[in-house]
Amino acid sequence: HVPACKVKHEHGNDSKEYQVHRVRGPELKSCLRRATGPPSIVVLGVGHSGTSVVVRILEQLGWNVGKVKPNVAENLGMQAINKRLLARELICPCGSDKTHDAGNGERFSCERCGQTTEIPGPVAAHEFNAVLGELSQPWVAKDPRTVVTWERWIPALSRYRPLLLLVERDVARMRKSYERRRYPDFRIYGRDVPELVELA
Repeated sequence: HVPACKVKHEHGNDSKEYQVHRVRGPELKSCLRRATGPPSIVVLGVGHSGTSVVVRILEQLGWNVGKVKPNVAENLGMQAINKRLLARELICPCGSDKTHDAGNGERFSCERCGQTTEIPGPVAAHEFNAVLGELSQPWVAKDPRTVVTWERWIPALSRYRPLLLLVERDVARMRKSYERRRYPDFRIYGRDVPELVELA
């Protein structure tokens, strides 16, 4: 249990205040008790579910976030690798899978944002290791794309045995959040958001 506190989170024109009451779950308490020090943490959750707030709370409590994208607290190294992995599935960096070939199978164009993206080469194992290796422990890392690319991260993460923290939010509220940010089809990374929630 932790004292109740208020956490303010700002994202673009949105500003929300969250009331944090307690940490729940005997599993979480057990993991922390067994650790020789605070564990490193991977925050898993679909975009717009509150993962940024969780990362910022943990940062205030002493976890190292490394280099992150301002406002959304996404680990830049993790984000870059995930975008490459998704681009190999012909998913645009904007999250849309409505793409078509734009150059002999070497690049594709997005019907949603109009961006043309080169199809990158494979991501090597040492690149996953480098992203995590540059973080001072205990660290916390998140990128919502990891919900889709999770299996590719397992070998690199296994040496750290991080605590996995799943953040969930009511799907109807997430839908409104996506609509405000101009994702009218409620689809991202080639999947419907309810499908991403289930995947997480």
